[in-house]
Amino acid sequence: MSQRLNHNAASPAGMKALGAVHGYVRQSGLPSRLVDLVFLRVSQINGCAYCIDMHSRDLLEAGLPVEHLVLAAVWPEAGSIFSEQERAALAWAEDVTRLGDRSVPDSAFEAAIAVFGGKQLVDLTLAIGLMNAYNRLAISFRTTPMALNSMHLMRSFAADKRTDLPPPSLPSDSSHGSSEPGIYVPCSVCQREIPLSAAVSREASDYVEHFCGLECYDRWRNQSGPI
Repeated sequence: MSQRLNHNAASPAGMKALGAVHGYVRQSGLPSRLVDLVFLRVSQINGCAYCIDMHSRDLLEAGLPVEHLVLAAVWPEAGSIFSEQERAALAWAEDVTRLGDRSVPDSAFEAAIAVFGGKQLVDLTLAIGLMNAYNRLAISFRTTPMALNSMHLMRSFAADKRTDLPPPSLPSDSSHGSSEPGIYVPCSVCQREIPLSAAVSREASDYVEHFCGLECYDRWRNQSGPI
């Protein structure tokens, strides 16, 4: 699967605005694990490989047991593995995401408001809407999951004749806000300005090459140096 368009590079201001909403959700008071579980469940419903990969990694790195991760998609059958609050959040996420031609039923709202109250339910709904937006960006523009990027880059490195350089590094959480939102660098091949957090980078002893995506990285590698 090849990326159709790097949406971070194409609309940095728009992605920065989404990143601001992401930042608000993270400091809203909702538990981090609950937010990541909701992000994962919404991504599973929408079939977003990039976001499923990302949020599965986030949850595992934060200490979520594997048993919890693999049962997230079937949480109603998972007994008491998930807390009452997590179960309420996952139920609300499913109702809000699976709108289709129907509305969210009163029974779903009443169950959710009883657990979260007004502000938290609004913040939770912002998180659900945000993840639906990120899913649609990643699916529409075919953002490559980190797992596939890792295999591609390591295979490229294994075949690379330039053994003086270390393996390339993957972009950080590039679609979900940037830890360095004000820093932009030019792609070493096409010279497009891209957020540093969205770049594929390769470091040598005295300089760093940055690429806007795998296509430019491959062009650079195949020519044994920057264009």
